[in-house]
Amino acid sequence: MGQYYTIYNIDKFQCLGHMGKLGEFFHGVARAKFFVLLGMAGDPANKLTGSWIGDRIICAGDYTEPGDYPEGLFSEEEMAEMTEIDPESTFADCYEYRNISQQLPTMDEEIMGPNPEWVLLNISKRQYVRENAITHLDMMAGHRIAHLGHALLSHIYWSSQSHVLGCRKDICRGSWAGDAFEITTLDRMEQHSGVPWIDVSDEMASWLEELVE
Repeated sequence: MGQYYTIYNIDKFQCLGHMGKLGEFFHGVARAKFFVLLGMAGDPANKLTGSWIGDRIICAGDYTEPGDYPEGLFSEEEMAEMTEIDPESTFADCYEYRNISQQLPTMDEEIMGPNPEWVLLNISKRQYVRENAITHLDMMAGHRIAHLGHALLSHIYWSSQSHVLGCRKDICRGSWAGDAFEITTLDRMEQHSGVPWIDVSDEMASWLEELVE
């Protein structure tokens, strides 16, 4: 059996379908889909390009129990609405989430290419990860170097049942689960106004390294 995971966009009621069991898909997850949805690496004429920027994103397991969500993920109004729909169901069952996996635009490999300044922004927490700080890590026996997709996923998993990887740490209570994100370049990030950004690249590299031990 085992637990299966799905990446959800809470705000747009969209998802990327069943990703599979955590240990089966995490290490080899594709970089492109995140650069398209959270950045501008897809066809600009396609409405999905960059469409998840700033939305609440979570990768929830199907063992998540009703009401067991990251603190602040849902407003009181949203919680009340789900309780009214079905108090025994999770958010994934209360609403219809449209699977957009087959509708993602063609990836622009030139835009997505190696760039020492690619960064993943956690807009909610004003933190960022530099991709060049994690690309030295081997996620899949020489077949997949670490990228920003790994950084994102490793912090947005959520389930009521624990799951361990590598270092035997439970990663299913992700500290970024339900936060809003963007993938951009370092110079563009610096143009964002407001509270200063905090670089958590070194912490992310250490975390990912432990997960693949």
